Amino acid sequence: MRNNLLLAVILLLISSCTDQPIEHYQLNGHIEGIVNKQIVLERISTEGLKQLDTAMIDESGNFQMRGVAEGKSFCRLFLDSKHSWLLVLDNKEIEADLNYATLQTSINGSADSKMFIDLINIQRAAFTNINLMQQELSKARRRGDAGAIMQIQASLNEVTAGNKETIKNYIDTSNTIVKLFAYNFLDFEADIEYVEAALTAEAKQYGGHYYYEDLKNRLTKIKFLSIGSIAPDLTYNNPNGESMSLSDFKGKVVLLDFWASWCAPCRKDNPNVVRIYNKYKDKGFEVFSVSLDKDGKQWLQAIQADGLAWPAHVSDLNGWKSAPAKTYGIKSIPSTFLLGKDGRIIAKNLRGRDLEEKIKSLF
Repeated sequence: MRNNLLLAVILLLISSCTDQPIEHYQLNGHIEGIVNKQIVLERISTEGLKQLDTAMIDESGNFQMRGVAEGKSFCRLFLDSKHSWLLVLDNKEIEADLNYATLQTSINGSADSKMFIDLINIQRAAFTNINLMQQELSKARRRGDAGAIMQIQASLNEVTAGNKETIKNYIDTSNTIVKLFAYNFLDFEADIEYVEAALTAEAKQYGGHYYYEDLKNRLTKIKFLSIGSIAPDLTYNNPNGESMSLSDFKGKVVLLDFWASWCAPCRKDNPNVVRIYNKYKDKGFEVFSVSLDKDGKQWLQAIQADGLAWPAHVSDLNGWKSAPAKTYGIKSIPSTFLLGKDGRIIAKNLRGRDLEEKIKSLF
């Protein structure tokens, strides 16, 4: 009798365990226009992309992925540099109908995915419009057309401000995880008070979510690197293998310049930096260049070719995984920080005439 009772209890426990649903995602995809290629599922974070899964597209254009998602995740299906599609992954069954030629996406089983795609499309259109206006502004400046400059600048300011308010309204009124991604379309530094208050309000609902924590970390880093803050010290090797530190130049006005030999905009701006350096070096101006190169030979060749005569050149030769770039939250190059004699940050990302005028004001 006792053995029968024990057996009944064991069977009940086994039944209880096996009856529990296993949470997983099942992504059933079809892509029109391509076959027999690998497609990759990647999770998007503020720090980059993480591969979650892969699948082969069969001869009918179908593919399937299955796994466990750590909560709702912003993701992309990546085929190649010109073909990728967005979705929000969750532990449920999702149908993805993709088009290779048009990049159109139809997602069934995920309302969040539709809202995510809609948000990106709206912002893509907004930024295309802003970019066109910036191009027209540049043309007007080259012509020296003061009237056109004022008119285009006023319109650009209005459109930019309007888009910012649209994003803030989306964040304030939306009740979807997608609102977290909308923060990317705000200037964290310019809108730091709003961002901090809004993220604090989101903590109850989204605290612990990977993307929420990413945004909080980003905010912390920006506050750490805000105007008036002491610039974090950097100590890395120069091309000769000798250690150099940013703090070695305290007492001078320093342009901390993140660049790379392969960066065309950086190389284009280098002659201007050289000119300003030569003009103000005897007054106490210095440049501290941090390269995001991987190849030491190419790095050194670019220094020599561009005539970057200042002594402070450092790199850990880790490309976009550069530790100093991570310390300063670098997402694109060229990126610059202008430091005062006390080592505090006094300006960011000044170039050309703006950089020279600011340096001139300090001497």
